[in-house]
Parts: sequence; C-alpha cells; structure tokens
Amino acid sequence: MPKFRVIEKLTSDVYIEADGSNLKQLFENMAEGMFSIICKLKSVKAKRKVSVSVKGKDAPDLLYNWLQQLI
Repeated sequence: MPKFRVIEKLTSDVYIEADGSNLKQLFENMAEGMFSIICKLKSVKAKRKVSVSVKGKDAPDLLYNWLQQLI
C-alpha cells in the first residue's frame, strides 16, 4: 500500500490521503505527500534537521498546523 495518494479534483484544491501505523508515521506521510506536490522529491536532499513544535485542539488541527509550519 502506498504511503500517500494525491487526489486531484476539478477544482483548484488538491487532496492528499495518507496512511500510517501510528500518528507520527501518518504525519510524516502527509508531509511527504504535500511536498510531492510542491517539488520533485527525488531532487531534494536533506541538509540539516530542524525541530518543529506545534499545538492543536485535536488531531486534524494539529496536522493542519504542523503542515503549515513545514511550509
């Protein structure tokens, strides 16, 4: 099963559906899916690690805030 799937509608929105065996993996796969839309993942190399800390009132809010912080 793929880590994520990009769902393109006939609107200006792009949807990402991701799976993960836990919340951490789900968030990582959502981020990978988001960045796959923004850039060519194979051409990106990690140069440094950055710590990201966000809060949310529930899991969807936390995911939204985390993805926003990554951008």
